[in-house]
Amino acid sequence: MRQVLAGLTFLMGVLAVGHASDGRIEISQAAVITDPGAYIVTANITTSNETPLKVTGSDIDVDLNGMVLKRTDSGTGVRAVLYVDESQNVKLHGGTLSGLGNQSIRIDDSQHVLVEDISFRAAGTGLFAFKSTHLQFRDLRINNDLTSSHALGMSWCTNITITSCIIEPRDFTSASRGIYLSSSKNIRISDCSISDLNIGLYALNTSSIVNINRCNFTLTGGASADPAIFLQGDRAQVVNCDILDGRKGIVVYGNDCMISGNRIVNNALAALTFASSANDNAYGNNIIFHNGSSVDDSGTNTIDFGGNQIFANP
Repeated sequence: MRQVLAGLTFLMGVLAVGHASDGRIEISQAAVITDPGAYIVTANITTSNETPLKVTGSDIDVDLNGMVLKRTDSGTGVRAVLYVDESQNVKLHGGTLSGLGNQSIRIDDSQHVLVEDISFRAAGTGLFAFKSTHLQFRDLRINNDLTSSHALGMSWCTNITITSCIIEPRDFTSASRGIYLSSSKNIRISDCSISDLNIGLYALNTSSIVNINRCNFTLTGGASADPAIFLQGDRAQVVNCDILDGRKGIVVYGNDCMISGNRIVNNALAALTFASSANDNAYGNNIIFHNGSSVDDSGTNTIDFGGNQIFANP
């Protein structure tokens, strides 16, 4: 059953819409939002075989208002709990996403999207963005079951800011990553905490200009040679971060990268690894303590610009 009112298509049940005292449009059941405006969710929404909330418009503010959006079906394909598609100037904030949707939030072909103050307690990827630009993710708390998936994933995206997010999954596999970047660029990640995973951040396929600042990576040790941070792209920076308890600390495959001011401690293998194909990288002012080995830069022209404190590594 579909009913339409005030830029909303309601997908199930009896039409239930009103206006809050401040003029925002109230949503109490699964809906597609198409028209500009301010919306507020006024009830928990649970669905099966459909997205609880979908945004396909511009200039839209959705306040989840502390409510829970939940999807109960499992299967293949895109099964988002909250889906933003071909939209711009969208803000989503203030609630919890739960259930079995394989992507709690999916963002496709959109610009200028802010996702803020949301808790993730679902199965599958927390948030995945594709071919989108000017994205901001702030104050997200991701406690998903990340079996073979990622907390935050981005592919073919540009101009992304990730700030003050906590990634602490309930479960994971060796294929899980805290933050996964593929063919993306101009990414700033700051003041985030990533724990209980083998791999904290994985920047793949020449994802470039990645700036990671004041983040904490406390990992599980993992298997094989899983790195806390993997950088395959140019002009990346890792600055003032804690990188603890993993297998490898930071692995660099790109060029013109800088690793500075970090505390890299208790990783089972090398603290810093520069691949033989990596050129013109630099590191300095790091504390490198009690790792399987300190710095592996053999066969490269990596620059040690000094100030490193390297001790108690074999």
